[in-house]
Amino acid sequence: TLVQFASIRPAKKILYLVFNVSIRLEASKIFPANTDVKSFHALAYSKCGFRYARKLKPELKVSMVMAHRKILKLPKESQTPTLYKAIVETIDNFCNSADTKLNSSHIPSYVAHDSAASVLSSCILFFHEMKSRDSDVPMTHAGYLKLYAMSSPRLDDIYDIIMVDEAQDINPVIASIVLAQTNAPKIIVGDVHQSIYSFSGSRNILENIAATKVFCLTQCFRFGWKISSIANVLLRNFTSEKKRIAGMNNFHNKSIISFCAANVEDWYIWDKYERKHPIKDKCFVRYTIVARTNQTLWNIALHLLDRKIPFIFIGGVRGYNLQRCIDIAKFLGGDSKVKQTNKFLAMFKTPNDFHKFAIETGDSELIRCWNTCLQYGADTVIDRFNAVIKISEENEKCNNLIHDVV
Repeated sequence: TLVQFASIRPAKKILYLVFNVSIRLEASKIFPANTDVKSFHALAYSKCGFRYARKLKPELKVSMVMAHRKILKLPKESQTPTLYKAIVETIDNFCNSADTKLNSSHIPSYVAHDSAASVLSSCILFFHEMKSRDSDVPMTHAGYLKLYAMSSPRLDDIYDIIMVDEAQDINPVIASIVLAQTNAPKIIVGDVHQSIYSFSGSRNILENIAATKVFCLTQCFRFGWKISSIANVLLRNFTSEKKRIAGMNNFHNKSIISFCAANVEDWYIWDKYERKHPIKDKCFVRYTIVARTNQTLWNIALHLLDRKIPFIFIGGVRGYNLQRCIDIAKFLGGDSKVKQTNKFLAMFKTPNDFHKFAIETGDSELIRCWNTCLQYGADTVIDRFNAVIKISEENEKCNNLIHDVV
């Protein structure tokens, strides 16, 4: 729809903004020459992020704050792992917000009232060092995006029309950039039911925009009537959505939709008969398993490993925190050497200190690692997770990542 919109307006200079790199690369191939396709971070990097290329990090981590703890100007006894975590989360909350100054609203709820002032002052000092190109304190992607927003960019001086896709996944700082472009008409596209980035502070800005016109795209060309029927059942029973979506009228397709109860053991393992290709003879489809947490995928991978069923982790197994869980298992198992290479774990004297930190800060990923180590035992996690990493990486080398079923 947006491609056609841009195509019939060749005299207009259009900016198409997307949230992630994969969408940007795909869109760059199909939009006409009058449209610049950019991700929000690429836009911000070209204006101010490049200045921090020397010290740029993907995200702020507790170990980074600990490494630069001298700039915090706090008594040594008050500098705890929980304090470092609070500084990280406060700065992250500020960077994702539309606010122009750090304030107490950015401090996480687990910080005690009498500690809030020291956390806030520490964050102000730390973020000042992040902004300084002469300092070794790392800058993050969220950090330079925040600086770009605070510079009040005027995209409407360059572009006649601004289009924003996946609006359900943009956070307040991005929304503030878009909505500030008052001299250019804006087309904002999104679907609240597809929001997957709430963990990064995304909000549904569609609810807060007084649009001139609203169009509902209820026809989808990406799937047929079977999937749309199931989607409508889910929307009707689990959301307040009143509209219904329509798939393609391919009533003669041979696709199969399978269901199983949530309590069925090994629901994720499909035998050859179930995976028989609906069209190609003697061909069996591969399938993708999607889960809400890494822990679920870890458990599935271990079961597939036991049954010698080939598998890979899409995007690379290193992105699923198995190594982090291995390090935590080593720490819980009494291996003191792991603290020499893992700066984060070096902050804790005992496993109980680590567990207390995870509970106090509500760090769900650390809690999952702890629970996994308790479930299988530290030695088992170390051995079998290493085996999962090895097998997955071997399979990745000979797999083209095309999957027929999700």
